[in-house]
Amino acid sequence: MEEIKISFKPWWGADKKELTYAFNPENNVTNEIKSLVKSVFENWSITTLKFKEATTFNDSDINIVFVRIDGIGGFVGGADSNYSSHIGTIYLDSDEQWILPSDNFNKDGDVDLESVVMHEVGHVLGLEHSSVEEAIMYPIVLQEKKTKIVNQDDLQKISEIYNVKVNNGSSSSHSNGGDVACCGWRGHIVYGLVSGFIFVVLGIF
Repeated sequence: MEEIKISFKPWWGADKKELTYAFNPENNVTNEIKSLVKSVFENWSITTLKFKEATTFNDSDINIVFVRIDGIGGFVGGADSNYSSHIGTIYLDSDEQWILPSDNFNKDGDVDLESVVMHEVGHVLGLEHSSVEEAIMYPIVLQEKKTKIVNQDDLQKISEIYNVKVNNGSSSSHSNGGDVACCGWRGHIVYGLVSGFIFVVLGIF
């Protein structure tokens, strides 16, 4: 069977071998969160790119910002790529009850920050949503920790974009990059796609 390649046009310059990232200084991000994000980029190291934290926010290729999106629940994060300015942006909802890898889920509404950052970095690198529930790129955040790129679906898609080899696995969705994408909170849900955003309706079924 002929192999199907995923098309993706990088938003960064053709000569780029390293992408830098930086946090909005107004967010006063802790060292623990900075360490978490660094490890996330290392987990995406299957790409042909290298990643490093920039010295200043304005000079970074990838901006990471905590902003108010829609309160607790609903959208927890998003990402977009600006092809004219060559900047990728990761948005994280500042109203969420974020937990770190050292924390345990204690109550409904807790959201694993590492899983969401993993997902959004995947978007800025060219991946779209996956229909595979166990994949990092699944658009709904389930109440479980998914801290590493272990699912074959994620590996297969990223390897097709960057022409690197991984173990054989199945693939179930395609990516074209460049659009805004968002992931939603875990729960009993009904969800749909409107203008690139995933929304969720919480309820008991």
